[in-house]
Amino acid sequence: MRAGLILPCLALVLGSSAQAQPSRGKLVYATAVGRAVTLTVVEGGHPALVTLKAETGTAERFRLFVLAHSGPEAMVAKGARLLPDRAPAGWRVGASAQTTLLRTGEATYWRYTAGLVVPVRFLFDRQEWTLQGAELPPRMLVANPQ
Repeated sequence: MRAGLILPCLALVLGSSAQAQPSRGKLVYATAVGRAVTLTVVEGGHPALVTLKAETGTAERFRLFVLAHSGPEAMVAKGARLLPDRAPAGWRVGASAQTTLLRTGEATYWRYTAGLVVPVRFLFDRQEWTLQGAELPPRMLVANPQ
């Protein structure tokens, strides 16, 4: 009788842990009027990829916007110019800080690792959003990991 209880309990534990995605970092954005969104970085289905944990409502639209404007610099920030300003030391990639900022006509980007960017200053829902804090692994952010 005990063996009959162990297998269903084990399946329940394994099933719930497989659905839980451990955090690999976060991106914290805010507006000048005090709105804030914290996006959790999770595994992206491959050792070289990460994504942002699904949200609901406006936070989900915001998450999708950030993902759509993140990725390879040559595609996302094509024609960007290097800014003399440096990213804050608190924006971390692994154990190191990357400081390069790039500007296009629509947004400012942070080159968080070689060839990969994430938006740090942009308009969303008619408000300017700014990255306040970042903890990222040196991996590519992707929208639909498979």
